Amino acid sequence: MSENRRPQGVGGFLDSHCILSVIAAPEFVERLNVFEEVEEGGGLSFECQVRAFPRPIVKWFKDDVEMSSDDGRVFAEEWPTDTSNCSFLRLVIHDARKDDEGAYRCKAENEEGVAATTGYLSVTGVPRVHAVVLIVFCVTVT
Repeated sequence: MSENRRPQGVGGFLDSHCILSVIAAPEFVERLNVFEEVEEGGGLSFECQVRAFPRPIVKWFKDDVEMSSDDGRVFAEEWPTDTSNCSFLRLVIHDARKDDEGAYRCKAENEEGVAATTGYLSVTGVPRVHAVVLIVFCVTVT
C-alpha cells in the first residue's frame, strides 16, 4: 500500500491510498523429485511449491490421467506458505502397490498461465513366495 500526503489549503491534508496486486502466472519454486522409489506396502509423498497470483487451481495426474478422488490411501494436500503467494503441495501415497508405479504430474493453472512438474515413482518389492508344506508319513511294517 502506498500513501501520499499533500498539503491542501490551510491546515489540512489530502490523503490518497493505493493497493497494488501483482498478477503472476504459476511458477514452481520447488519441483517434484524426478525419481522416487518405495517398497511395496510402504508410503511416500511427492512434494512441491508453487508461486502464483491469483491462487492457481492445482490438479494431480498419474500417467496423464487426472487423479480425481481421495480414497484415503492416496490423497492430495495444499496449504499456503508465509511467503509471497506460494502454496505447498503434496501428494501422499500410503500402502504403495505395484499399480501405483508411473509418472506423476502436478499442474497449476490460473488466468495468467500454466506450469507443471513431473516425477516418476518406482514400487519395488520382494516377490511373494507361497510356501507349500508337504508332510510325508513313513510306515514300517514288520
